[in-house]
Amino acid sequence: MFSKVQKREVALLLFFYVFMAINYYMVLVIDTGIVRHKVAIVLNYLLKALISVPIWWLFFKRFASLPIWKKILIHVFTLIVFILVWIYIYYGICDYYGIFRLVGPRVVWDFYLTGLFYIIQFVVMHLYVYNR
Repeated sequence: MFSKVQKREVALLLFFYVFMAINYYMVLVIDTGIVRHKVAIVLNYLLKALISVPIWWLFFKRFASLPIWKKILIHVFTLIVFILVWIYIYYGICDYYGIFRLVGPRVVWDFYLTGLFYIIQFVVMHLYVYNR
């Protein structure tokens, strides 16, 4: 079972994902004026979480002993892979099921925000591990 530290870590991750999802939802509502983005938001952040799990394992279990500068170099590569895998899966599911997603010139925001999400997520995690 989970220890108290693990429960706290899981709770912090869930809070982070919910916080980011709510903010993204508000931005979409303000930008598009459409309120019915809930399925897209849940799918968006569920996919990001699922894609993040192997990256978490890679950095915090497999590469735990590497110096931070090497981890940063690996993060540059995994950031690109994370964005491309997320875009491919998310857009494929949205297009197949007719779920709302950004189109046209707004697509650049999905690349940007997904990259920003990745950076914030892993900076916070590395800081937490370093502090612990």
